[in-house]
Amino acid sequence: MKKISIALSLLAALVLLGACGQSEKSKNEELTKQAETVLKGKVEIPETYFKTKEQVTAEFDSVGLKPKFVVANFDDAAQYNKRFLRKDECDQISSDQGAVTYYDTKAVGDKHGFYADKGATIIVG
Repeated sequence: MKKISIALSLLAALVLLGACGQSEKSKNEELTKQAETVLKGKVEIPETYFKTKEQVTAEFDSVGLKPKFVVANFDDAAQYNKRFLRKDECDQISSDQGAVTYYDTKAVGDKHGFYADKGATIIVG
């Protein structure tokens, strides 16, 4: 009797695990479809942190964005990362500008990051 009870418990656990796996798969598929809709016409903004102006310009050109460089003080970031700032290095992108939107994993799943409309001008510190 105990063996049957244990076997039924194991079977129930496997069914629950399978259902959870299906649910997770469905959720990922739903997020992928949602990401396609939300990100339509947008491009992911390349990382700018501690890259040179030349690197940022080349990467922005490759995805159809234009950088606008401004003077910024990110000494705190250099201290936090324990490194010296070199001439013409850039700071992180901020979503505190109209052209930039940050989409998190709840909105677009694995495609999370900073996005802008193709052709937009992005302010880079």
